[in-house]
Amino acid sequence: MPVGPTGCNAARGDDEARSSGGWQVSLMHGQSWSYLHFEDGTEPVMNQQTAVGSLGYFFRSGWSVAVSGGGVFGGTVRGDGHDLGFGPGFLVSVRVAWRWLEEDGPVPFVVTSLSASFTRSAIASGARRSDVVLGTDFRLGFTVGYTLFDILQIYVSPRVFGGPIFIPGLGGRIQGRDRFFVQVGLGGALLLPAGLTLFVDGSPGGERALAGGLAISF
Repeated sequence: MPVGPTGCNAARGDDEARSSGGWQVSLMHGQSWSYLHFEDGTEPVMNQQTAVGSLGYFFRSGWSVAVSGGGVFGGTVRGDGHDLGFGPGFLVSVRVAWRWLEEDGPVPFVVTSLSASFTRSAIASGARRSDVVLGTDFRLGFTVGYTLFDILQIYVSPRVFGGPIFIPGLGGRIQGRDRFFVQVGLGGALLLPAGLTLFVDGSPGGERALAGGLAISF
């Protein structure tokens, strides 16, 4: 599933951007580790490596929307009788966010976001023929952050999520889900001149994930 920031950055990260709106293009590479539970009772661990491009727009009202697309470039499903490897695949997602509290003096900014994503990738075990794994994800995030020295933006972002995953099994395709429906993201963004932002986002608890990338606003 896609991992990374949940739309906390206003375009260019400044007052001018928030008053005029603006576009933002970002590129991100990430990896996630999901603890799964399948309907056959098995509980393997799935990890995925993804590269994602995103196009978003920040409205003057505080709302933002973004669409993303990218590829799955590796990963495994292992443990509890499973030993599968990911082949090439793709993912698409859409996100809507609302920045309902602006940063002002000691007051942090607060953003609520909602996203939906879909992945499809090849998966195989040893000499077994390649098959297809499908995944869906619906995610609600609540992000609280603050900007230090007008250049460093830090935030904490608890998220809840859910959605089925369908993976090949010995008797056909089996359905699974995450064992944990929560993720606590911690992140930072370096706000550079010319609308450039470098960011990193990680989740040490629940569904674990780590992502980093760059964005440019205009």
